[in-house]
Amino acid sequence: MGKPCGPKCKWQCTQNISEVRRKEIWGKYWEMKRTWIFHMVAQQSKKNVTVGADSRRSRSFLYHLPNQSGSAQQVCKVFFLTTLGYHPKNDRLIVTMMGKSITTKLIPPKDQRGKKASVSKLNMNPILQHIESFHPQISHYRREHASHRLYLPSDVNIRFMHNDYKEKNKDASCGYETYRKAVKGRNISFVKLGEECELSLVQGHHLKMEHRENEAMETQACQDNSHAAPEFTITNPDCMQCRKYEEHKSAGQSRSHYQADAQKDWPEDGSVRSVDMQKVIMLPRMPGVETALFTRRIVAYHETFATIGKKSQKKKKTIAVVWHEGTAGRNA
Repeated sequence: MGKPCGPKCKWQCTQNISEVRRKEIWGKYWEMKRTWIFHMVAQQSKKNVTVGADSRRSRSFLYHLPNQSGSAQQVCKVFFLTTLGYHPKNDRLIVTMMGKSITTKLIPPKDQRGKKASVSKLNMNPILQHIESFHPQISHYRREHASHRLYLPSDVNIRFMHNDYKEKNKDASCGYETYRKAVKGRNISFVKLGEECELSLVQGHHLKMEHRENEAMETQACQDNSHAAPEFTITNPDCMQCRKYEEHKSAGQSRSHYQADAQKDWPEDGSVRSVDMQKVIMLPRMPGVETALFTRRIVAYHETFATIGKKSQKKKKTIAVVWHEGTAGRNA
């Protein structure tokens, strides 16, 4: 709060409203602000007529504050403004809110600040158009993210995209962080080569957040070709997430079966194969060729049937099946 008016004030504000009451008023005001001022300030046509030049002021304000009994006590302008924490001559908020003429509104007008767009606001349309020129697509590999997340191939990164934008729009000002947020806002991710076991990553994060005693445990990547699942310790057998991961770890047994089958000598009239699908292929993929980066990609699939076993099986040819999304999806 500011200092109150002096002892010569004709309204005797300091005698009618104590300093304790001023602090209460100040606290309540900043909780309600605009509506509070609107109901504590009245306006009327000015009484004194200026002699000579025409005056621009056509009204007078009457200021009130609630006293100890809750009744509206008329006070001077200085006492009113300083009690609310303003400079004694800063009545801009009151004049703006009460309007240009005397009205009988029941509620104050809405705050007009922030309604008009800033002249310095960056136009995001060219940035978004440039991002779309890389043709991000839905990945059929992650069905749960379909239509909500878009993907770009791994031969593209945000640094390259931003540098390309600056080169093509030399007059535009767009920092790397602004461009990165624009890419993130479009829910665009970059396809990484190789596969990671998502449940293993989730379990590592779960243990760090929920089971603090294993906070030092590091999450290991579970590559799909070996499925070497990391050994996590369950600290709470009743935990649903931990039980779910234990069931998932049983899939690691397939690795031991694979190794056992590879050591067997299978008959020549049979064929034992390991089947695997590559993660995501977005074609064309031509590293170093800039034209390919701005070409609309097509999602392709590659499933391999590789022979396992000793010499009798290795003589058989490995079968690689390749098709694209125009032919079929990932279903059998």
